[in-house]
This record gives sequence, structure tokens and C-alpha cells, in this order.
Amino acid sequence: MDFSAIWMSFLLTVVVAASGHFLYSGYRVRSRVNSLRKMGLQMPPWNWLTGHLTFFRAELANYPPNVLISVVMKDIAQKYFASTEMFYLDLWPMLPPTLWVGNAAASIEVNKRLNTKPEVYKGLFQPMTGGPSLLDTNGQEWKYWRGLMSPGFAPGYVMSKASEFIDSGDVFCEVLEKRAREGDVFQLEVVSMRFTLESIIKIALNLDLGHQRKVHPVPKALLAIMPWTTVGNPFEKLHPIRPFIVAHYNRIINYHMVPELEKCYAEYMANPSSKASQSIFTLALAAHSKNFPDKAPKGKNQKVDRTFMDIALFQIRMLLIAGHDTTTSILVYAYHILHKHPEAMARMREEHTRVFGPDLSQTSSILRKKSSTLNNTPYTLGVIKETMRMFPPGGAFRAGSADVHLLDRNGTQYPTGGCHVSVAHHTIHYSPNVYSDPEIFKPERWLDSGVENGGWRPFERGPRNCMGQDVAMLQLKVVLVLTARKFNITPAYEEWDELEVTKRSSGRNWSIANWIGGKKRFEKRDVNGDRAYQAENGGARPALGYPCRVELINQ
Repeated sequence: MDFSAIWMSFLLTVVVAASGHFLYSGYRVRSRVNSLRKMGLQMPPWNWLTGHLTFFRAELANYPPNVLISVVMKDIAQKYFASTEMFYLDLWPMLPPTLWVGNAAASIEVNKRLNTKPEVYKGLFQPMTGGPSLLDTNGQEWKYWRGLMSPGFAPGYVMSKASEFIDSGDVFCEVLEKRAREGDVFQLEVVSMRFTLESIIKIALNLDLGHQRKVHPVPKALLAIMPWTTVGNPFEKLHPIRPFIVAHYNRIINYHMVPELEKCYAEYMANPSSKASQSIFTLALAAHSKNFPDKAPKGKNQKVDRTFMDIALFQIRMLLIAGHDTTTSILVYAYHILHKHPEAMARMREEHTRVFGPDLSQTSSILRKKSSTLNNTPYTLGVIKETMRMFPPGGAFRAGSADVHLLDRNGTQYPTGGCHVSVAHHTIHYSPNVYSDPEIFKPERWLDSGVENGGWRPFERGPRNCMGQDVAMLQLKVVLVLTARKFNITPAYEEWDELEVTKRSSGRNWSIANWIGGKKRFEKRDVNGDRAYQAENGGARPALGYPCRVELINQ
């Protein structure tokens, strides 16, 4: 028997079947988009062979290679679809056909009627979380775990943990002071991220990793997985070493995290009424025990509920991934935008002096005694909200439905069936129909009446909004209050270039932009003259990690 002939025949059959499936999928996608085109609905120039890939490639030539795609979409919407703030884009096979929604009113309808996460989210998030989490699940599974996790994000409970953020904030100040004494250029994103990850794990598991002073293996492993999970590259999963890299870092995370979860589990079972070990994890465990009386506390030797523990670990990893990106990027961009607007920095510093007094050494103790004092800093809140408006962390994808049509500004109906629907935060946040002077940094706009309903969405809205928004806002307020009067932070991109440390991200950039864009894009280093543009690197990160210098302010 000729086994080589049989093997070749088998391989040929697989290749033919896969090719046939690929071509049929492409035909279905192109047919759907063509039907929408014939209806006269808004979209760029399209053809059967490449869809909108040719158009998108030409647009991307004007940007750096790792630019955040939401930034490009915002510019496309303003340039070509300002009158509708809604259009279709066919980038198959990189992405399914997508309806991009940049209209605030239509985005509210999405929140009301489309709350199913698309399948693409599983491939994006599960390598990082280790399994299903609130980021990618739907239906009863999502609803159950959302209910379990909610008590740990109640405003009162979050505020009760303010001292944890203050402790981490003090260490963050120590790190910046050390950097100021050394006088070297460094990446602000790196030190900010360590603060964020350290403080999140404190309230998630009541665990101090000491990550700011010494790099801990868990956050390091989580960040190492991120470059291997991107949206827009259908061939990434075929990379021969990818599964081994992801499995390696997952083993590291589990090696350190599982014993900590088991310890928290045992402490809760031994004394469920104790406040000393209370955390997001134990609050979720308490809610789970109420739903399943046979799992209720019966003593410290009680058998571990392994199913709960596994999924709880996925959720804790989800908190670290989702939470660190938002707080880190907004904190860095707050320093960046305040450096560009010294009058806003001066006003914020004046507010801090008025509320906390001129003695900076007393700020931490004042916050510890009465964390609600932070509520007396409306301008600081305005700075944070305006930074989030101008540099939103991302957007939101939802699965479309044949039953749901969305209206653009002119009243035209856009079907969502057979498409993904993207709520385009950048487009909405820069819409002149929502904000006056949207390109201008104006923290004071948040001291007045606010904005059109649905017009501010860094945490999304509706039932699938971000549970951790109170955590992020508290982290940001605490850090700005502790640092704004102590330090001047100045971007140092030119110096970073001279040090020849301009390697892009981790050396791998498999984002949709790199797959479609041309060689000319590697010559671009800024977006609208700003080197600190939002880059695609596991989130909306400041380009090159925001190289900067920090100096102590003479008191």
C-alpha cells in the first residue's frame, strides 16, 4: 500500500475543502454587502474582489503602522460620512462586514437592542483570560457572572477600598521621584501600568503583589500574551509557535494565581463574616454560595468548588486585562494633554491646594481620613472626562440582528443582520453634533450641563457597560491628586529616537492596519503632528509607551 499517495490525497482533500469553504464564505459576505450597496446605503467605493480593502489600504497610507484603527475610522467618518455618521465597511477576510455607528442617538438603540457579543471576541480575549469571561460570554452565563461580580463594583464598596489605591499611589510617587533623580528618559506607560495592575489585584483578591517595586510574574505573563491576540488577522492562529507561547504564559499565571484563589476560598469558608479578607472574589463567592446552598461555608476544610474557582480565575484575569488598559492609557494621556495645556494644569493644581491644603506631605493622610474629599474636585473630574473623550480606550462590537435596523441622522434605515455593529467611540466623541469645538481640550465643558445623551461612552452604556468604571475613576482621581503638584512630566520622543529605542511594540505587529497598509506607512511617526497618538498594542496605548522625563517641582 502506497501510504505517501494516501497521505497526499488526504492533504489535497483538506486543502480543497478549506479553499472551498473560504471562497464560499467570501461569496456570502460580498453578496450581503452588495445587497446593502444596491439599497443606496452609505459605504466607500466597493468591488467584488477586494470589498473595501483597496479603499482602506489607501487611507491607512497616511498613518503610522501601529495606529489604533478607531482613530482611522473617526477620520474616515468625518471625511466621507459626516452627514450620516454611519457607514458599512467590508474588510473580509480581516473582519466580518461591519456597520460603523458614529451617531449618538443610534448608539443608544444599539445598547437597547443589540447586546450579544460577536464570536470574534472569544478568539481575542480567551487566550488572555484563559477561558470564558464577561468580555465574551452571552445569555444566562453572562448574566449569572455579571450578577456575582456586581457587588465588588458597587460605588460604596469601591470607595471603601480607596486606601488601597492611596497606598499604591504613594508608591507610584516614590517611583516617579526616583526617575526624577536619575534624570533618564523612560516610558511612562510602563510605570503607570504597574501601578494600575498592582492596585486592581489588591481589590480583586486582597493581595499586594508589590509589582511597582519588583516585577511580578503574573502581570508580566498577562502582558506577554497580549501581542499574540489581535483583531483583524485571520491567520494569526496559524502561527506555529503561538499556541506554545500562550500555553507557557498561562501556566505561569495559573501557577501563581490558583494558590492565591484557594487561599482566599479557604479563608472565606472558615470565616465568611470577616471584613479583613474581603475582596471582589469573596463577594462573588458569597453571592454564589447563596445561589447554591450546598456550596455555602461549612468550615475551613470544605472541598473547593472547582468549577467556580476556574471561572472565577477567568474573571479575575479579565479584570486585570480590561482594567489596566483603561486606567493606564487615560492616566498617561492626562499628563500629556495637561502638559500641552499648562493653563488647565494650573487650574487643577489650584483646586488641589484649595481642597487639600498647601502641604503636599499631608495629602495622603487627608485622603485616608476622608476619601470622599475627592468629591470636592470637580475640575479634576472634568480633566479626566475630557481626556477620556479625546482618547477613548476603544469601542464596542455587537452582533447584528435581522430584526434590528438603525437610523442615521437623516432617518435612513441601516439593516444590521449579517453584520457586526461597531459603536465608534472616537467618532461620537469628536462629533460636532454632540460637542462644540470637539478638537479642543475643554475640561470646563463638564462643569456645565453635560452633553447629548449617549455622547460620552468610554465605558460604553446599557446593560453591558463596564462594571469597573468607578474603580477607574477613583484610581485616576487619587493619582492625579497625589502627583499633579509634585511633578512636571514632559514628552521626550526625540530623545527616545536618538537612543535608537524605536522598536514598534514587541516587534510583532499583526494588527489589521499592518496587514492592509503599505510600506509608506512605516515612514509616518505621528498623527496630526502628535507623536503620542493612540497605538494598537493590546489596547489603545500611547505610541512607544510615551517616552518622557519627569522633574520634581520646587515646593
